Formats: sequence, structure tokens, C-alpha cells
Amino acid sequence: MNKKTFGKNKVAVAVALLCVAGPVSGQDASQRVEELEEAVKNLSREIEALKEADAKAATTTQKVDTQVPTVVWREGVQFNDPRGNWSIRIFGRGQLDYRQFDPDAAANTFAIRRARLGAGMTFMKDYGLTIEAEYATGSAQGAATQGTAITNAYMDFNWFGKARIRAGQFKPQFGLENTASANFSDFQERGLTQNLIQNLNYDRGIMVHGAPIKGLNYGVTVSNGTGLNLEERQGSPQELDADGKLLTARLTADFARFLHIKDSLIHVGSSYKTGSVVNTSASPFTAATGQTEGRGVTFFNPEAFAAAAVEASNVDRTLSVGELALARKSVKLQGEYWEAKYEGTRTTAPVTRFDRKIEAGYLSVLWLITGENYSDAYSNGVFGRIRPRNNFSTGEGGGLGAWEVGLRYSFFDAGDFDAAGTGVANTGRVSTTGTGTTASTPTQKADAWTLGLKWMPNPYTRLMANYTVTEFDTPIVANGITMDEEKALTLRAQIDF
Repeated sequence: MNKKTFGKNKVAVAVALLCVAGPVSGQDASQRVEELEEAVKNLSREIEALKEADAKAATTTQKVDTQVPTVVWREGVQFNDPRGNWSIRIFGRGQLDYRQFDPDAAANTFAIRRARLGAGMTFMKDYGLTIEAEYATGSAQGAATQGTAITNAYMDFNWFGKARIRAGQFKPQFGLENTASANFSDFQERGLTQNLIQNLNYDRGIMVHGAPIKGLNYGVTVSNGTGLNLEERQGSPQELDADGKLLTARLTADFARFLHIKDSLIHVGSSYKTGSVVNTSASPFTAATGQTEGRGVTFFNPEAFAAAAVEASNVDRTLSVGELALARKSVKLQGEYWEAKYEGTRTTAPVTRFDRKIEAGYLSVLWLITGENYSDAYSNGVFGRIRPRNNFSTGEGGGLGAWEVGLRYSFFDAGDFDAAGTGVANTGRVSTTGTGTTASTPTQKADAWTLGLKWMPNPYTRLMANYTVTEFDTPIVANGITMDEEKALTLRAQIDF
């Protein structure tokens, strides 16, 4: 019973009592007034008791309701504490591919490219834990079997909104394509630039990242430099010497936001990675190899910088990237230039100082035929999920989903490495020991053209078709087949949540 109802009832009762009282003498009137006052007091006490009971019942109901978590769809299945103390999100992805090559030095095959399942928890608003596993590691060609490995296992500390802290195993921010999730890549595979990252896609360490102002994003990581699911070891003095940490830094800016240009993007960025890697006769280090975008043959295969009878210093490895993306509504131009440098000394006679580099890059143009804006999918220095204007449906009034077409040119240049049989062994030259899809007669340079068509029926489903032609600078031999180019048709069906 609310206060207004309570007030009305008091007046009504008082009026009723007075009416019943009728005309009386002075003494009787005084007595009746006392009786009336006592009746009103009793009524007030009863009403207050009812109000307290109602309030108690409402509080009890509210307490019962706040014990039941809510379930929502938010980039995964998310369970939320109604009081806001915690949330748990279950997420995953599946990517089924088909690859066909001409000539068929690599297998024409169906493949599970990625199959991941993970969970993330946020509690007390400032703390997070994410664990994700990959169930399709390796290529599974021939006698190999795909296994399971942890991709992400990290904690987040969000005490400072503009300087968030991440610790554990994660993907450091490096490059535009590489930093973004493979769920949202423009083409089925990243460009020839991706070869240069080697085993450093995921690493164990600590990262500080954030956006000091809208449109400006940074990430600085200090990590082991040993790669996925590996920790440093100290099995020798040389390994001890190499246990200094790997530094990775990335800075990006969107000038369209600074200039308040609507429905546009002017992304400029730079990434840098440097550190020392172990290189001994027992554990020799090899520079990046070069595999085609269709995941066919490995056309560039360098010698290691040490060998069974050759000792050498540890290798100082430095990677740098320049990034550019320009977008206006449904059209996007994007490119990157990568450079990897390897420096060290062969200490077995003849003692030789080496300083080799590999360059790679790509330039792509994409068009969202159905009119979605690329700037809507951009945040914190990377491109994310494209959301169709109208999801596809076979029912009445259903839309077409989102359609996209793209063309990419990509190159790989390891011309700084000596040809096989020339120069000093184990100081940076081409190897001839390749077998199977790794070329026994490799080349140092390649160019690739990729034409892609993508259909996104809804934000969480993608169907893709890519046709890639890779031209080799000199003919290669892989699996006994001599070729000067590789043509690859690749298809993908993907669902993520």
C-alpha cells in the first residue's frame, strides 16, 4: 500500500466515524473524539505493519531474482552476474578448407584449417582470464597428425583504461593483418608477408596496450621470443646469452577520426620487433622460409645459420612493418611492407660476419558490393567483424547478407641470400635439402596475385573462394615436379561465435 492510498484511507475512516457519531453533547463529544483518535492510531499502526510486510516481500523477491545469471549473445555465449560482479563468455571457431593446385606438387585436399574453443572470464570489472585451445594444429599431411595446443592463456588487468596490462601467452600486436583475428581476414590466407613472422605469432610475456585518445592505438610487449607453447631454457652458455627478452612495439593512428571525416578511414601504422635467438650447432636457427599463399609448396628454403660441424653466434633478429589502409564507405585500399633482418657471426673457420634480410609486402583493393562501410568494422588499430546490412534468409523479406570482392598483389624477396653453392656456408644462402612440398631447387623471389570472393550471410558465417597465381623468379623443383608458377583454388566455410 503506498502513501497516497494510506492518506486517503485515513481521511475516509475519520469522515465515516464522524458521520456515525451524529449530534452529541459536549461531554459525549469529547469522549467520542478520544475514541476516534485511538481508532485512527490503531488503523495507522496496522497500515504501517502492512507496508513493512510488503517491503520485506519485495526485497526477498529481488534477492531471489539477482541470484539467477542472465544469458546473452555477445561475440559468444555470455553469462552475466545480474549484480555486475562477473561474466563468463564461451567462444569458438571452425574453418573447413578445400585446396586444389596446378601442378599438383601439393595435395588437393579437404583440410581443417582452424578448430578452436575457448572461454573468457571478467570479474570485478578490472580483471580477466582467457584460455583458448586449437584442435587442428599442424598440416596433417602424410603421416603427420593434427594435435591440440593452447593458443591463448592470459590474464588482463584493466586498472587504467588507457594502459591495459596483459600477461601470459597471447598474440603481440604486430602488423595490420597479423594483429587482426583470422576470423576477419580479407582473403582466405594472409599475404606472403606472413612467412616472416615464423614462430612469433604467439608468445609468452607481458603487454601494455590501449588508446590514449580516440583514433590512436599502441601496444608494447616484452616476451620470451620462443614462440607458441615454449619457454626459454638454459642448456648451454649460448642459450643463457640469448635469454634476453624480445621487444615488440606497434603504433597506429586513424587520421580520418582526427579530421572528423565521416564513413572514412586513414590508417597509418608501424610495428617493430627485435631480440636475440639461440643459434648453435645442436640447435641451429633458420631464417624465414617462403610458402605460397594457398599453403602449397615452400619455394624458398634457406640454410640454417649453424650446422653439425659449424658453430656460430646467436642471431639478432629484427622485424619491421609499415602499414597503410585507406577506406571510403564500401571501398578499401590496404598495404603493408615487411622487412626481416638476421645478423650474426660464423665462428668456425672461415670466420664470417653475416647480415641478411628478407623483404615482403602486399597491396590489396576490396569492395563491399552490398554497401557496408569498412570504417564500421575498424577499432583499436585493426579491422574486425563486417555486419551485413541485411542478414541472409530464405524466408519472406530476407536479405542477401554481405558480399565482397577483392584483389591482392603480394611479393617475397630474399635476394639478399646467396644462391645455392655460392658464398660461405651457413651465413645465409639457399638450401637444396628440401623434400616433398619443400622445394629441393628453391628460388629467392616470388610474386602472387589473388582474386577473392566472400559471402557473409550473417556476421558470424563466411563462405570464401580464392584463386591465387604465384610466379617464381626462377623455376623450382618440388616433389619431383619442375614449375615456374603455382595456381591454387581454395575454398573456405567458416562459422565463429
